[in-house]
Amino acid sequence: AVSVNVVARGDTSVDFNADASYTCTHADPTGVLQVTWQRLFKDDSVENLATYSKRFGAQIIDPHRGKVVFTEASLNSTSITVKNVTWADDACYICSFNVYPSGSRRKQTCLTVQGVSEVRATMHKVPSTEPKADIEVVVSCSATANSNITLQLLPGSGGYVDCIINNGMRTQRHERVLLPILPGERGVEVGT
Repeated sequence: AVSVNVVARGDTSVDFNADASYTCTHADPTGVLQVTWQRLFKDDSVENLATYSKRFGAQIIDPHRGKVVFTEASLNSTSITVKNVTWADDACYICSFNVYPSGSRRKQTCLTVQGVSEVRATMHKVPSTEPKADIEVVVSCSATANSNITLQLLPGSGGYVDCIINNGMRTQRHERVLLPILPGERGVEVGT
């Protein structure tokens, strides 16, 4: 596939749940019959996402309707947005101009999805054999991410603990765990 006269632009790094946008232009639309957007995965498998032709117009291929959106569709310039990216969208995006009679002209832009997809905070009481013993609870935080993260467990003064992921960074996430207060208790002390 020759990439002569094709210029591609797009996002190479996007935070989890953000949108990624891609644009391709072909300097000479003469002979262009169709424009196709594809996704190339790390295992070299290719998936068709969308096509544009004069005859059929802009078509998003199932199951990508709602996930992939054309923002521009013509035979010399085409743009798509991939909505709410997840780890599954970490791939290379190819725009291919099918030109008669010379064949396919394409370019690709590769996307890395960054950040934290899920923060989990859990709490459970530690059983005590003494009837009037203080209540002990164990709080844990965990996160799903594709890169190194930092976890902080911060005690609160109002019966909760805050779990902070990547504090102060662009990908910061937060989860609050409420601690149990049983009838007759005045409050709960939290240690770090």
